[in-house]
Amino acid sequence: MKKTIVTLLAASLLAGGAVIITNDLASAPVQAATVTKDGFKMAPLLDAQVVVNNTKGAQVYSDIAMTKPIQGKVLAFASRWVATDAVTTDTGYRRGFRLGGNQYVKLADANYYTVKERFNGVYTVSVLNHPTWGTAVYNRQFKPIRILPDQSRWRVYGSYFLHGKTYFDLGGQQYISKEYGAMEVLGN
Repeated sequence: MKKTIVTLLAASLLAGGAVIITNDLASAPVQAATVTKDGFKMAPLLDAQVVVNNTKGAQVYSDIAMTKPIQGKVLAFASRWVATDAVTTDTGYRRGFRLGGNQYVKLADANYYTVKERFNGVYTVSVLNHPTWGTAVYNRQFKPIRILPDQSRWRVYGSYFLHGKTYFDLGGQQYISKEYGAMEVLGN
């Protein structure tokens, strides 16, 4: 009887345009944006990489305080790594970055920057010194999937800096190299 009443109530609310949250969803745990561990805070970084700027490399540590070096694990100068979290003190001073799992590097050894920049634009295919050539569109694994013809124009939703190059996001997990055309950024 109780289940029938709840079902009828839910049906009438849905008919009126209401959104129903079931018990399974309502009881799902909420994850905090910032996690505190051993006196340090970790805040998620979205679309971010760190680049090792120390010419001797960046020592990788196994603890958030970055006091326990992982023997033999030093990241090479100028190498790039995906950063999952920024590590800060309780006062907000940035100490370093978490690279995933229990792997941390110090801020003194690496710079961080956003991998993706969001904007709206139009990209016109134009290969320098080859006026009739088109250019490849890549999927998310960076495998070419088709060729866009010369002088064709495409809507762009942002850019990614990966593997040392800038790629424009055409949407639908399709990317094109910055090198082979001209970008016009539209007002957002």
